Amino acid sequence: MRGDRDEHPETAIRERLLADHRDTIVATFDAAKAAAERWEGSTADRTVVVATLSDELTERALQNRLPAVIETAAEAADIELPAPPVPAPPYVVMTGRGPILRATGERRRVVIVVAAFAAVGRTERGPRYRFRGANPMDALTVSIVR
Repeated sequence: MRGDRDEHPETAIRERLLADHRDTIVATFDAAKAAAERWEGSTADRTVVVATLSDELTERALQNRLPAVIETAAEAADIELPAPPVPAPPYVVMTGRGPILRATGERRRVVIVVAAFAAVGRTERGPRYRFRGANPMDALTVSIVR
């Protein structure tokens, strides 16, 4: 099993996050669903996506739980964080895809995405965003950037 973790560290980190923070990940996905309901299915305004998601996470006291997810990812990746993470950039960033969490060390970074939204179609202002409607577990992605 250890060899498999060495070959696929993203999978090992993802499994650890699901084991330790499943409730937070599911609740974050549910908040994204509630945000999308505010824009009646889709919107072409990225700032609306980000603002409504941030509002939902704040109302549910979830933003303050996201740094613990980052700490677990850093521990699982053997990354020493330069400072304790906070629920704000550069550690936590709201995007048109959903929240992006970053655990950055000296030589690499773990990037965690709860990809709750998808860009579909285009308007003259850019893409239209909609809730993906996927399983929250499928929305969680982990990548390592060196």
